Amino acid sequence: MEYDAAAMMYDLAAVLPKLFPQAIEWMELCSAEILSKGKPLTGAGIKVARSVGVLKPEKIRVELVENLPLPDDQMLRDVALQAGLLGPDMNGVTFGYGIYACTDRVTNRLITHECRHVSQCESA
Repeated sequence: MEYDAAAMMYDLAAVLPKLFPQAIEWMELCSAEILSKGKPLTGAGIKVARSVGVLKPEKIRVELVENLPLPDDQMLRDVALQAGLLGPDMNGVTFGYGIYACTDRVTNRLITHECRHVSQCESA
């Protein structure tokens, strides 16, 4: 069973592989938006990014948003929330060199954390 309506839960092992193409498309759209609208890191931000292993910190862009975006597709959104990949308690999310950060929750710690994800993307 892929979806249990009573529990409002998906069988993640069954649905995630089917959603990968949609998830990748959505993440690429988010990345493109951040890279076109976001602001580059400052000198201090570049130092922080380098300190956590980012090879090309000058490519990073940060887009401040009131709330982190969720996919428009209902099933993709539900699965991302259920799996804990996105959610209302998150303060930032990284897509390649693009970082969304909630305007009222930006801290040095958050930027450092998201820069670690950039470094992971570079390594992958």
